[in-house]
Amino acid sequence: MSQDIHDGILGRLFGVRLNLDNLNVVKTDDAITRRSNYINELKEIEFDIRKVSHDLNTDFVSNSSFSDIINTLVETQCEAYGLAHSIAITKSINWDLVSNKTKVHIYRITQESLQNIYKHAEASLVSITINEDNNSLSLTISDNGKGFENEKVKDGIGLKNIKSRVEEINATFHLKTIKNQGTTVEIEIPVK
Repeated sequence: MSQDIHDGILGRLFGVRLNLDNLNVVKTDDAITRRSNYINELKEIEFDIRKVSHDLNTDFVSNSSFSDIINTLVETQCEAYGLAHSIAITKSINWDLVSNKTKVHIYRITQESLQNIYKHAEASLVSITINEDNNSLSLTISDNGKGFENEKVKDGIGLKNIKSRVEEINATFHLKTIKNQGTTVEIEIPVK
C-alpha cells in the first residue's frame, strides 16, 4: 500500500504541483485554462486516493487497453517534466494474458522510473520499450542523462520500490549506467 501511495499518488501530485508552480508566474488566458486542467487532475488524484485506501489498486488496468494506459502515463509525465520521449510497445502483446497485478507493477515501475529520471538524471530524452519474447515481457527505460555511480544510489526509496515490485512479479532487474551517458533499466517479466 505504501508503495502505491509513493509511486502513484505522490508522483502525480508532484507533477501537478510542478506545473502549477510554473504557471503561477504567468497571467495569460492559456495559463488560466491550464491551471483549471491541473485542478481537474487534482480531483482525479483525490479519487485515486480513495481507491488506494480501499485497496482496489488493480481495477484501473482491467478496464482499458493497457498499451493506451502506459502511453498516457508516459506522455503526461514527460510533458509535465519537459522531457522528449519515444515509446514503443509491441502490438502483438496479448495483455489479457497478463495478470492485473503484473500490469499494475509495470505501470508503477514505469512511473517511478520517470520520476527518478526527472529528479536525478538531468536528461532531455527518455526511451521506453515493451517487447514480448516467448513467455516473457521486457520493459526497457533509458535516458540520456548524467548517469551515476551504482554504489551511491542503492538506498534510494524509488529504486528500492522498483526492486520490490520486480520481486513481487518474479521478474529480473538490470541497471546499466554510464557517467555522463545515461541510464538504462531493463526488466524481464515472466507472463506464464
